[in-house]
Amino acid sequence: MTKRIIVACTLLAALAGCKPTLEFKSDKSTIPQGGEATLEWEVDFAKGSSSRDVEVTKVGDGLEEEGSAKVLPRKTTKYELKAKANVYGFPVVAKETVTITVSTDAYSWDLNNTDDSAVWEGSVIQPSNVEEVRITPSVGLPSNISSTNIATEISVPKVEDGGQIFAFLETEAPDYISLDDDKKYEISYEVILATNINKACTEENSSKKPITSYLKVGVLRTEPGTSNGSTTLELDTSTGIDPATGNDKNEHTIVEDFDGTGEISSGNGTTIVNLGKIEYTDSDAECDSGNPAYKSKTFTQSTPFTIKTDEDGKLWLMVGIHTLAEEETDYYIMNITINIEEQ
Repeated sequence: MTKRIIVACTLLAALAGCKPTLEFKSDKSTIPQGGEATLEWEVDFAKGSSSRDVEVTKVGDGLEEEGSAKVLPRKTTKYELKAKANVYGFPVVAKETVTITVSTDAYSWDLNNTDDSAVWEGSVIQPSNVEEVRITPSVGLPSNISSTNIATEISVPKVEDGGQIFAFLETEAPDYISLDDDKKYEISYEVILATNINKACTEENSSKKPITSYLKVGVLRTEPGTSNGSTTLELDTSTGIDPATGNDKNEHTIVEDFDGTGEISSGNGTTIVNLGKIEYTDSDAECDSGNPAYKSKTFTQSTPFTIKTDEDGKLWLMVGIHTLAEEETDYYIMNITINIEEQ
């Protein structure tokens, strides 16, 4: 009897060494609400293994032994990689877990997702004598950026005689952000877009005009609107009625704003800021090409907005492109992330 037990224990010890070897990781340990992460795994089965199976919870089973998958958890989630096989007729199993934490202080909209892009509505301030700006969600990205992903395209025509265009996406902060009534918050943005404005080409090739464009973001207490034939942006940014004027509307003509800094302020603090010039520098690019290369660029807001919600806990978010439009060009907004901290 003792001999049988020793043999069984020896066999179990040997089988333990025949378990699959696993590597399992995520490219991000923490993501914002609405964000995505990529899981990566590699499974090494022992020699003699049969009936092999690889599965990842919330991804599927029957997976390749080496692979990856994008996941979009809406709450903090533990993912498990499980590899199963038979070794000499005995089943063996190996497991590994990865946890992705979903931050409750950050929210992300991937405009490659049609549900996310539908959250944002487009508006334009432009001169009446130029071709209409087109804002189109769910448009394929230029092939050198991605052959499969989509984004929200802002197509801007050429403007003569010093005119300006401000094309922007706006949304009321969705209910799932859960802002409190009459509460002060700090809010900052990160925006990823694709542009073909190559600064090196305009510096080296005088035949190409530079395109002056800036990315601007804002947080407002009411929905932004346009008036005067879409040449003026109306912003209600006050914490209440201005006793001097009896108004809480702040009309702002974009011509007055295009000074390279691009901040729009009110009695409630700065509400629209310039995150930087939309361009990249690639001296190796072929500037004379009729199809200039697009590159993605990330804009990050270093100093957050400080703003107070109204009595219903509402705020409006805005991301816009402000341009002199010296030449026709297209912009692709790929992702918008906001970070929120209660004060």
